[in-house]
Amino acid sequence: MSTTEEPLFDYVKRNLESTKGRWPDVAEGSGVPISTLRKIAQGQIVDPSVGKIQALHDYFKRRALVHYAAEVQP
Repeated sequence: MSTTEEPLFDYVKRNLESTKGRWPDVAEGSGVPISTLRKIAQGQIVDPSVGKIQALHDYFKRRALVHYAAEVQP
């Protein structure tokens, strides 16, 4: 049985789209400048640095874990 994981860049782009309007929070939480978030989301940066994508990925994963933990608390 094989499992496929969504590529990091696709994961980041999808999460940027779903958090549109909250990018100042994303920028602050990830350490990636808001101007870079805009450029990635708008496709102006098609090959961003691994460090920026990793920082955004980690931010969105932490955010998902916090959201999940809040849902399962009694």
